[in-house]
Amino acid sequence: MSERQAHVNQVRKIIKEIDSLLLDGKFTKEVERFMLTEARTNLKTAEKHYNSFQVFQLMAEATRLLDDLSNWYIRRNRRRFWKSENDSDKTAAYSTLYRVLINFVKVIAPIVPFVSDKIYGNLVSGNNETNFDSVHLCDFPSVNPSDIDENVLNEIDVVIQIVSLSRSARNKANIKIRQPLSELALFAIDDIQKIAKNNKAEILEELNIKELNFVEKESDLVQYNIKPDFPTLGQKYGKDIERITTYLKSVDHQELVQKVKKMNSVIIAGKDGDIEILPEELILEEVSVNNYAVSSGKNFIVGISTEISESLKQEGLVRDLIRQVQNLRKDSGLKVDDRIDISLISDEKIYNAIRANKEYLLS
Repeated sequence: MSERQAHVNQVRKIIKEIDSLLLDGKFTKEVERFMLTEARTNLKTAEKHYNSFQVFQLMAEATRLLDDLSNWYIRRNRRRFWKSENDSDKTAAYSTLYRVLINFVKVIAPIVPFVSDKIYGNLVSGNNETNFDSVHLCDFPSVNPSDIDENVLNEIDVVIQIVSLSRSARNKANIKIRQPLSELALFAIDDIQKIAKNNKAEILEELNIKELNFVEKESDLVQYNIKPDFPTLGQKYGKDIERITTYLKSVDHQELVQKVKKMNSVIIAGKDGDIEILPEELILEEVSVNNYAVSSGKNFIVGISTEISESLKQEGLVRDLIRQVQNLRKDSGLKVDDRIDISLISDEKIYNAIRANKEYLLS
């Protein structure tokens, strides 16, 4: 039996347990509630898009659902899928994954009939009398609006945005994700701060950062420079470009920044007539301060500390070593839960890093 077929059989076995254990929908983990709510929202909008023949909109939302399923739900819960014991926690993880996938293939079946039918066949057991032989014999899934938890959907969306913007800040600073950092700073309204506090552990784990702090002022993380988009404004206003430049230098800087961020036009009054500058005709340049690398969202700003201590450097080296060991494990055909011995020849820098993080390496 191939490894893939063995995995399929294992999934089918767990799916049979789902019927008797967890089909009442009472999931305790918020990530389960989020994934099921997003999937139900997708079902609700899919029917609307089919009725209005907006298949392109349906596929755009389907792509987002798959992205969140793969890059958030499955990746965030991989240890629950990997563990050997079949407890209720592992079954809940598989149950959610199964429910989302089985309804997803039913939704996209009219658009991708052969692929969806193949996936459906892999998901359902041929001996299960509650399932049809083909996805095209199934009813289109329905959803009860009361099962859609908008609060949890909004909460996890905010968490994903914080994580995404923080990764963007890492990229700007050219700091790889395996390098631990000391601080994530967040400037946000109270509602977003509350969400961040409630999901602090998940955010920090996802970003490989030690602490989450909140700043009271935007200027603690970033300052802004505003420049005219000379190619655009030069064509539009010609000789008046000097007047525009003079105005931008003399006007209240913070007021101008807020206008541009809110996408409001800038009006320059004068005896020769008013000039209206559109927000897209100005360049808003972020300048990080206090050793932060920053990224801005619609309602908040994140900053990651770029100061890396010696202990953080050592932990980063050990994380790189773990990645190489795991790649070697995979290339050697070993399972993730196989116990292994490691022999290493390196320099003193690596040895010191291992001594300082030995327990983490061996776990």
